[in-house]
Parts: sequence; C-alpha cells; structure tokens
Amino acid sequence: MKNFLLKTYQLIPISKRRKLPGFFIYSLLNTFLDLISIIYLIPIILVLLDKNKLENLTKSHLQIALSDNLILILLGSLLMFYILKNSIQTRIIGVQTKFIYSISDAISKKLMSKFIFESYNIHTRADKNIFFRDVFQLPMTFATNILFSIYYLFSEVFLLLIISIISFIYNPFLTIISFVLLVVLAYLLLVFQKNKVSDFSEKIVQLYQENVRNIMNILHGFIDIKTTKSEEKFIKKFEDSNKRNNDQLALLLAFKQSNVKYFEILFILGLSIGILFFVFSKDYSKDLIFLSFLAGASIKIIPSFNKILNAFIDIKTNKNTVEILSGYAEETVKKKSVETYTNTLKISNISFEYGKKEIVKDVNLEINKGDFISISGNSGEGKTTLLHIIAGLLIPKKGTVMIDDLELSHNELLFDFVGYASQQPFLFQGSVLENMTMLHENVDYSHLDSIIEALELKEWIKSLPEGILTPLLLESKKLSGGQKQRIALARVLYFKPKILLLDEITNQLNPALEEKILDYLKQLTVENQLAIVAVSHGKKVGQFANREYTLENGKLIANV
Repeated sequence: MKNFLLKTYQLIPISKRRKLPGFFIYSLLNTFLDLISIIYLIPIILVLLDKNKLENLTKSHLQIALSDNLILILLGSLLMFYILKNSIQTRIIGVQTKFIYSISDAISKKLMSKFIFESYNIHTRADKNIFFRDVFQLPMTFATNILFSIYYLFSEVFLLLIISIISFIYNPFLTIISFVLLVVLAYLLLVFQKNKVSDFSEKIVQLYQENVRNIMNILHGFIDIKTTKSEEKFIKKFEDSNKRNNDQLALLLAFKQSNVKYFEILFILGLSIGILFFVFSKDYSKDLIFLSFLAGASIKIIPSFNKILNAFIDIKTNKNTVEILSGYAEETVKKKSVETYTNTLKISNISFEYGKKEIVKDVNLEINKGDFISISGNSGEGKTTLLHIIAGLLIPKKGTVMIDDLELSHNELLFDFVGYASQQPFLFQGSVLENMTMLHENVDYSHLDSIIEALELKEWIKSLPEGILTPLLLESKKLSGGQKQRIALARVLYFKPKILLLDEITNQLNPALEEKILDYLKQLTVENQLAIVAVSHGKKVGQFANREYTLENGKLIANV
C-alpha cells in the first residue's frame, strides 16, 4: 500500500502537488461542517421530543421561557443552518472535483506531448489503440477511481470514527442497531442518485467523440505535424477539447455528490414537520426517539458508508491504472533543432535495416541548394525509408549526416529546414485553411494564395460551400487523390522549407496537371533555391530533375 500511495503521489504533476495542502484543508472544513451538523441536529431532535426537558433547559441556562414561537425559531434555525452548510459544501465539492479533474487533464497533456515529441521510430512501433486508452481513459480513471477514492477514505473514515465513538459512548446497543438499519437505507439512496445522473449522458458522449477526433488527427498526422512544426498547435487543440470534456465530467460528479446534500435539506424539512406533530401531540412513545435518532444519524452515515465501500472497490479494481501511467513517468527530451542549413546536406555511407533485413546499404547523396533530384525504384526498395533518413525521422544504423560540413549527432536530426509530403496525404478534421496552415495563426494569405493558384486549387476552393473555410472530414474520402495531394503540397510549401522531400506526391494527377505542377516546383528551385528530392515510379519527375538516381537492392545508383 505504501508503494501504491508513493506512485500515486508521483503521478500528480508538481504544479498540482503544491495545491494539495489547500485541497486537504477544504476536506477538513467539509468534515468539520458535517460534525457540527450532527452535533446540532441530534440533540435538538431528542430535546424537542421531550417538551418538559426543553423547558427546564431553557429556563436554567438561558432564562428563557419555552413557547411555541421559540420551538418554531429553533426548527427554523436548524433548517437555515443546513441550507447554509450545504451551500458551502456544494461550493467545496465543485472546487475539489475541478481540481482533481485538472490533474487528469495535465496527465493527458503530458502523455500526448510525450507521444508527439517522440521519435518517428518509436511512433511506428507504438500500439495506437493502447496509447489511445492510456492518454484518454486512464487519466480520468486515475482521477475518479484512485484520487477520489483516497480522498473519500481519508475524510469519511475520519467522520465515521468520530460519530461512532460519540454514539457508542451514548448507547452501544443503539449504535449497532442503527448501523445495520442504515445499510438498507443507504441502498435506497444509491438508487435515487443513479436515476438523477442519467441526464448528463448525451452531452458527455458528444464531448467524448470530439476528443476522439482530435486524438485521431494527431495519430494520423504525425509526420505532417512535425514537418510543419505544429506540435504545440495540435497539443493546444487537444488540450482545449479534453479540458471541456473533463469540465463536463466534473459537473457530473459534483451533481452526484451535491444531490445528497440537497436531499438532506428536504429530509430535514420533512423531519421538522414530523417533530412539530409529535411536540404538539399529547401522546407519543419512546420508539419515536429511536426512529428520530436513526433518521438524523443516517443523513451522514449513509453517504459515508457508500463512499468508503466504493473507494475500496475502485482502488482494488483500478490499481493497474497507477502502474500503467507510472510507465510514462520518464520525460521525453525534445531534440535539438537544426537551423544552420545554408548550402548542402550530405549523407555518407548511410545504412538502415528493419529487423535483420538491410533496406538501405552504404548510400551517399549530396543535396545542394537549387537541386532537383529524382529517385526511382521498385516498390519495397527503401525509397521512403531513405527520405525518412534525410528528414531526420529515422536514425541510420551507420553513416554520417553533414550540413554545410558540420557533422550532426543523431539527437540533432529534426525537420526544421525540411518539408515532407508523403504518398498518403494527411487531412484532419478542420477547414481547408486549417489543413493548409496546420492551425497556425497570422496567416500569410498573399503567400498562400500564390501557392493555391499555382497548384490549380483556386477554382475548386471557390466551388466549396464556405470557400477555404469549408470543413473537411478525417482523411476526406470525398476528395480525389489528386486534390488531397495538392492540399498536402500546398501545406508543405506554405511553411517555406529549404529542402522539400516528395514521396509519390504527383502520382494521382492527370499528365497535364502533373507537368504543370512539376514545372512550378522546378521554378522554385531556380528562383528560391529550394532543394527538392522527389521519389517516383514514373519517368515524368526525372524530366525536371538535374540529377536522377535509382535505388536498387538498397544501393543508390546514379543514372547516366
């Protein structure tokens, strides 16, 4: 148990740990109010049921004669106290639930940041379904079933311990009987709570789906996000939807707990009416005193028993959540950016293998400003792998990468000067504009419009219902392959890379359009000194290249 509590504490972000003392102060205040309410309630019920005893008490200690008006004042003050107490506790519950769910939000963001800043090699080996569960479900499970359970054990056991001591001293037999009967009453209260929370289900489902969409955008767009340096933008969008989802869950949990508090007010009101009946009645039995005591004590004991029992069950059934999340505890070190490229990127004697199969063997390639290099080869020869090595996505088994005669260590490889357009364009659920600018603000519309016109997307965008602000669906299956490729190409060109890597990016265009776009790219190599390395099965790309290569059996061979 000690190890479990230590791991639980370590999972709480440091910024949240600083607020834990305030959280427990709120908990003690909550418990204190509960104790005061019991101390205030039980004696009043017992005294009011014996009018003569109440009269002697008021005369001897307060020098006040008992009257019907005084009784009404006492009952009214009791009711007002409970209204005030429950108002304060409702506020406390709201603050505490929001705090605990903010811990869930922080853990989710941490896991998503770890994933999006992780290496491409680790990304390709990750089980996406397991990661989805870990980043979205487990942090909420940790908050609701672990943190809240520990909190309930702390507060409710403390409350019940004090109640039990006082009650047992007063009447051991009555204490035992009361606890047995209150178990039955607690079950009825649980049924009452369950019916009330069903109204939240529809909204929570909608928010869950929105969160899923944002997560899938990141899962499917890993390369495009990194090539456009949009990691923080997508993390922010995920964080916003995740926060709204967690805020709704916090409201739901607060409602479930606060509902009992409001029920107490109604219970006290009914109890007050019953007491008035018996006070003004000439005949009542001692059994009513027992029933009143049981009713008063049940207001606190029912929820406490329920919370303690559920806390033990939740901790036992969700203990593995702490173990899984602890496995993500190690922080991901962001790779050092490389921004020194001015003239040449050179790879020398590069080799790479998947498993025991060597895909790339002793490859040498020099990429200079203004180059247009084409690489052809059969499927499975390693052309995409070679582009990934050039982009910094994969670390070669051996060989060196040099930029302007500066050799790079492997942890410095990154996308800062490289743009990458893959053979399977990534389109996420956002507008056409957002897909082209990857959620970046302060859009350079002049630059973007020139790209759109050059790629012949202008008329298509005009035909859309909302123009460039028209939303696209994930992967946008209604778009043609050529449209997707041109949107992806517009995106990578918008971010003005110094080296542009193209992986079969024109293979779904008609011949005339392909030639026009390749001619536009060729102009960029001349006018802007953009370096292009294009992989293609066809011969069309080679017609625009100043150097042509073929990748065969892992070897890069220059075409003569």
